[in-house]
Amino acid sequence: MFNPLKVNRFRDFYIQPLKTDKRDAFVIANILRYGKVKPTILAPAPVQKLGRLVRYRRYLCDELTRAKNKIRCMLDEVFPEYQNMRFFSDLFGQSSRALLKVTPTPENILSLPPKEWASSLLRHSKRLGWKRTYDKTVLIYQCAKSSIGSKVVAEPLKVCIKDLIYELEPLEERIRFFTGRIEKALSSTKNRMAKRGQTSLAHVFYQIALSSLRYNPHLREYYLRKLSQEKPKKVAVVSVARKLVRIVYSMLKNNKPYDHALVSKSV
Repeated sequence: MFNPLKVNRFRDFYIQPLKTDKRDAFVIANILRYGKVKPTILAPAPVQKLGRLVRYRRYLCDELTRAKNKIRCMLDEVFPEYQNMRFFSDLFGQSSRALLKVTPTPENILSLPPKEWASSLLRHSKRLGWKRTYDKTVLIYQCAKSSIGSKVVAEPLKVCIKDLIYELEPLEERIRFFTGRIEKALSSTKNRMAKRGQTSLAHVFYQIALSSLRYNPHLREYYLRKLSQEKPKKVAVVSVARKLVRIVYSMLKNNKPYDHALVSKSV
């Protein structure tokens, strides 16, 4: 077994660094011939097993994200105000799902009086209380009356949205199942730190960094400081991501929750 990265680098010595099965076979044969690269040592069996679980869980998370994005796109066609007005703090929370499962179109919402919708939503979000639930329902009702959503495609997309909403719960349940399997494996898996790091994890921290620029004033200040030092925007975001890695590491190492005060000192 050879690390693909090393094979790629060896291929770069040739005038035409093309990638085909024949050329790869030729390059690997020359690696063996010259003995320039040592065979790759595979990870221990528990780590390999864990890697498969992690990759499959990531696949399920991607499927969940795709389903949610598809729902958002369809809602933009039939009831764009539903997302723009932010009726619910979480578009895919229990209350919002309860409504979308029944109907995601303005026409169907207007077919029942607000009190009936409020009673239905209250069963899924009792913490809001009757008054807040009713006021929220009236707002949804008013937006449905003046909605600019397409009536032409409302009927077929209503069926599609409801189908996707029902698809979310099994996906979330499968993600929870594999998360449990991964956590169980991690409790007894030991491995050395990789110098190159993990690409997927780097991507996750980059996305978190982008979000933190909106919601974390300390990290945003750190980002702006990097920009003032004439760093490119992407480089500044990567700096924030690296800062987040250190913050998370400190939280795990010391078994302590996130502390704004400590973060403000570190940045």
